[in-house]
Formats: sequence, structure tokens, C-alpha cells
Amino acid sequence: MIKVEHVRDLLREIDEKLSGPYRLKLKSAVLLSATSGLRAEELYKLRLEDIDLENRTIFVRAEIAKDYEDRVTFFSKEAQDVLEEYLNTFKPSNPLFSKKSLLHQFSKLDTRLRMKHMRKFFSQQSDRLGMPTAVKKILMGHSTAGDVDLSHYDFQDEEELKKIYDEYWKNFRILG
Repeated sequence: MIKVEHVRDLLREIDEKLSGPYRLKLKSAVLLSATSGLRAEELYKLRLEDIDLENRTIFVRAEIAKDYEDRVTFFSKEAQDVLEEYLNTFKPSNPLFSKKSLLHQFSKLDTRLRMKHMRKFFSQQSDRLGMPTAVKKILMGHSTAGDVDLSHYDFQDEEELKKIYDEYWKNFRILG
């Protein structure tokens, strides 16, 4: 189980041990992943044009998604603030969060957590917040093939998904 305190401790360690663009980059990646449900491999391939910062929306392109289907997910206000600071301060290149770069920064920390754990946190925290499981699965890009209800009856458009996401996550804070 990955609790809020675990992610909070990771973010504090990032603040203490990393500096400048590396601190903001890893902190942005962690908050983005922890509040959106992105797979680590999706995060590593994310481009600036995949993010609508103002609307806190991530467009996961089919070519980077595990199931090769386009989807949308969202991120918290807290993640938005840190990502905006990172993008405005350092003008990063694409991809925004390369695997090599993030793994190198993680190697400087005394934590067992990695990017893959942020997706697990999102799933567990969505449950703790009471988000409907169907919506969580859609946002995380889970296959709906074996789920009759999800694949045939439960459809939410982007606007509806955002409204539901915001009901549970918009004001959620890891750092308080």
C-alpha cells in the first residue's frame, strides 16, 4: 500500500536533495503521475503538446498507450502548479520526462519508490477518495474488453470524466 505520507516523504526528499531544474522536473513528474494514473512508460514519452496545462488534461496518444488507444486523463491543481513552475522556468524539451533522466535523479534519493508506484498510489488513493471504480479504470487506461458494463454501457465523454475527476481530485493535496 502506498499512502499519502509515502509520496509526501518522497517529495520532501526531492526538495532536500535535488536542485534547480532536476528538483522541479522530478517533483512535476511525481505529482503528475500520482494524480493522473499514467503508466511510467507513458510519462517517459509525454510531450509538451500532450498536456493542456490550463485545463489540467493529459492526452495519452495511442502510440504511447499500452493498449494503443487514445485516452484522456487529468491531474490535480497541486501538480498543475509545480508543472507550470517547471515549464515556465526551464523550457524543457520533448519528451518532458525521459526515463534516463528520471532514473538518474531517483538514484540520488534514499527511497524505494519509483514512478511505477505513483500509478499504484493513484489507484489506491482514488479508492480512498471514493471515486467510482469504472471512472478510475477509464482514466488509467485499463482494458474494458472483459467488463461488459464498462465496454457496452458505461460511457463518459471527456467533459463528464473531468467533472467526476474534479469532484474527487481537484483540491486533493499531498503537501497540504
